[in-house]
Amino acid sequence: MKFGNYRFSSNKAILFALLLVLCFTLLGYSQQNVFPQENSLKTVGILMGSDLRTNKVNGVIEGLKKYGYEENVNIRFRIVSAQDRIDDLPELAQELVRQNPDLLIGTGERETLALQKAAADSQIPIVFIGVGFAEELGLVDSYTHPGGKITGVDNYYLQLSGKRLEYLKRLLPDVQKVMVLYDETITPVEPTMDFLNRVAAQLDMTVIPVGVKNEAETLKAINGILPGEADGVMLLCSLLMESVTDSISPLIQEKRLPAFGVSANQTKKGFLASYGMDYREQGIQASRIAAKILQGQDPGIIPVEAPARVDFIINTKVAEVFKAGIDPAGFACASEFIR
Repeated sequence: MKFGNYRFSSNKAILFALLLVLCFTLLGYSQQNVFPQENSLKTVGILMGSDLRTNKVNGVIEGLKKYGYEENVNIRFRIVSAQDRIDDLPELAQELVRQNPDLLIGTGERETLALQKAAADSQIPIVFIGVGFAEELGLVDSYTHPGGKITGVDNYYLQLSGKRLEYLKRLLPDVQKVMVLYDETITPVEPTMDFLNRVAAQLDMTVIPVGVKNEAETLKAINGILPGEADGVMLLCSLLMESVTDSISPLIQEKRLPAFGVSANQTKKGFLASYGMDYREQGIQASRIAAKILQGQDPGIIPVEAPARVDFIINTKVAEVFKAGIDPAGFACASEFIR
């Protein structure tokens, strides 16, 4: 057989053809492992404690599409929200588990704990989005090797809480006493306060920890702040602290206290600043882990991931209220300004 100046024997031609077939077969196999087959419909159950976490869900859906999972084509989502009725989470989690999805996703600590309990007798894997103290809460054996059926994206609860104190001090150097509000039903108090006390000592500050269980107690704590008792307020990350933002923001402004939060939403609602990971970005990051599990990987060997990006956001309109004490140098670290 001749092709120009090249000569191929029949055996070589057959071998060449076989190699081509093998290459295309391997290529097809590789593509199937990267992207799912369209006729394989997956179901993902997602639990939200509040509609405030909708952007996390949007990020998951957006991210999974990049990995070949398109809604109503080869994947469907069962999304339920407690709409701030935290006590409803266990029942909603059980409802999702009864539907036997391929994957469950919790959008925070309370949601993930509810899913963990509801799915205790099943093998349904769980991915969490923005959970602090995953190891301490018993969700994983360790951050590097979760060891069970749960993994996800951590929110660096302790580390970011310390940075929030630091950034508050940079913005307002004269701040000395900061009331730290936290949900005592979910926050591991001892390690949190030990860490914050060490950070505060380095910054020549004092933290005043106040644990609350619900919105009424949160409002009572802020209403009860006496003149000179606190120079500022900082919220720790939790579903409760997110859900009471609209209620406490007017009180904090009325008392002319600078407030430091964990999300852009809190900054938009009248807090001086926030430091945390964007909810949509959290969802996108978690989608990579979800895609791995949907493709058959064991969640027990997928490490818990740290936040990919953290934003320091300042409300310039609120900053004007405290302009007498604001250090302009503190603005240099901000990643975004809103008004």
